[in-house]
Amino acid sequence: MKAQRKNILLLGPPNPFLENPCSVPRLGLLYLGTMLRQHGHEVMVRHLHSLSELEGLVEKPFDFVGISATTREYLDAIQILNYFKREGSQATVALGGPHATALPEECLRNGFDVVVTGEADEEIVRLVNHPLDRPGIVHAGMVRELDSLPFPERSLISDHQSWRPFLGLGQDPSLRTTSMLLSRGCPYHCTFCGPHFRYRRRSDYKVAVELEVLRKQGYHGLVIVDDLPFITEQQVRSFCERIRPLEIKFRCNFRADLLTPKMAKLLAEAGCCRLQFGIESANQMILDRINKGTSPEANGRTVEICHEYGLQVKAMLLWGLPSDGPETAQQIVDWVARYRPDSIQVSMFVPLPGSPAWQSGYHRRVTDYCALAFFRNPNLRMPIGVANDHLSPEALETLHEKILSECSRFTHIDRGLPPDAKEE
Repeated sequence: MKAQRKNILLLGPPNPFLENPCSVPRLGLLYLGTMLRQHGHEVMVRHLHSLSELEGLVEKPFDFVGISATTREYLDAIQILNYFKREGSQATVALGGPHATALPEECLRNGFDVVVTGEADEEIVRLVNHPLDRPGIVHAGMVRELDSLPFPERSLISDHQSWRPFLGLGQDPSLRTTSMLLSRGCPYHCTFCGPHFRYRRRSDYKVAVELEVLRKQGYHGLVIVDDLPFITEQQVRSFCERIRPLEIKFRCNFRADLLTPKMAKLLAEAGCCRLQFGIESANQMILDRINKGTSPEANGRTVEICHEYGLQVKAMLLWGLPSDGPETAQQIVDWVARYRPDSIQVSMFVPLPGSPAWQSGYHRRVTDYCALAFFRNPNLRMPIGVANDHLSPEALETLHEKILSECSRFTHIDRGLPPDAKEE
């Protein structure tokens, strides 16, 4: 018997900590929405920029509301849940995403009807067609064959939402840009990283077909959002051979210890304009302690390789790691001054749920999830330094601002935008 057609709302809470929160929509919700639409359901996907946008949504008769949230969005996810319940919505409200995967029991205690761990692509239709008869946790696991998933339908995003692409400093902001995944998971085991599954890649054929579809749809810019889209030179070469004829500019993440001059040349010639690297620290002892597997010198050489081939570099650093202090703060400044990445992001380290750092005991210091934010949000008073044994939160914050101030002489600083910020 064919399942009854239902009205579905898939929501991403506001994320005020991105430099450009309107750059590209998240793909996770689009994958889920595509699966539901293919099974006959009416689907709306919204990425909220403010909780005030809920006012126009709660009046609609949704049967199922799915929220995907990271830890730093978790408090807003609870507010979304409470808003729908308070306004009398009869919708089943489900929570998925990294926070639900790490702490499902906590999420259930906070009132969600369904908490989903893992990747829900293959579970979402069953959840909608056959709702649980009482609140519960569903362990979805992981999608083993990424090629089995349909291409995400970007038309699911409400037309009135305005996305402002960001491919790199100085890049044309008028390019029609979207996001794309080549892989899921990660083969590395950094201690600060939250829960993830084993590394899986899509086939070259499927990637090539989706690239051609995007180009026919009028996209000229692409943000590859994988944690690690490329591991080998052959993977880089294969992708570049497929995207170069389409004349689509793109940016992506990379590991500093994997990039070679040959890879950089291939990427640059294929239209890549920016690479982003998790540098984390300029101190070798700290890099070893967090199991990063790199060195400050090798990281710096990677910046030099990128610049040799005209690629912009964004260096992502963590400040406030358990061994950080005034000396390591100065080492960050010295590293930036020496290698001159085009932009840097200096995030406050916090123990994310599901990470080895969290599981080692630092989670007991987190009394308020407002602390679990990578950027300082001027609209919230957020405690920081929950995982540093040597410095007070005040000292950590002072040194953080000093790092940013001194590094601003050498590079662009990505600070994140407050929720009400208006871009020029």
